[in-house]
Amino acid sequence: NLMRDSSFRAILLCRMGAAAGMGSFMAFLPLVCAEKGISNTQVGIFFAVNVVTMVVIQTPAGRLADRLPRVPLAAWGQILSALGKFLIPFAQGYGWLLGLSVVEGLGAGLAMPALTALAVSRGRELGEGMGVVMGVFTLAMSAGVFLGPVAAGLLVDWKDSGWALWLAGGSAAL
Repeated sequence: NLMRDSSFRAILLCRMGAAAGMGSFMAFLPLVCAEKGISNTQVGIFFAVNVVTMVVIQTPAGRLADRLPRVPLAAWGQILSALGKFLIPFAQGYGWLLGLSVVEGLGAGLAMPALTALAVSRGRELGEGMGVVMGVFTLAMSAGVFLGPVAAGLLVDWKDSGWALWLAGGSAAL
C-alpha cells in the first residue's frame, strides 16, 4: 500500500537523498579537510558542532512541524543542509567550515522532524501502522547511507574530493 502511493514514495526519496548526502558528507569530509590542512581534532570539532546544532534545533523544528505546513519546512531544511555541504569545498579556512557546519546542522535539524511527521501522517492516511511506516522510512535511510558514499567514492576516484561533497549537497537537495 505504501509503495503504491506517489506521495509516500516522494517522502522516501527525500529521506534517501538526505541520508545519501549525510553518508557522503561523513565519509569524505575528513579527506577534504586533510587536503585543506585541517587537523583530525578540528574535523572532530566540526562534526560535534554539526550534531549539537541539530540537537538544539530538532525539538523546536518538531513543534513547527506540528503547527506549520510540513512540506515547506522539509524542503527549506533540505536546501539549507544541501547548501552547507555543497559549499564546503570552497571554504577558505576553518572558521568558514564551522559556519557551514552550523548551516548544514540547521537544515538537517529542520528537515528531519517535518519529513518524519510527513511519513507518519501519510502512512496513517493510507491505513498503515507506525511500525511499518518507520520500517520503510528507515529502509530508505539505510539505502541512502549505502548508496551515497559508494557514489561519492566513485566521483572522488574519477575527479577529486570536492565532488564527494557536491554530490552530498545535490542528493540532500532531493
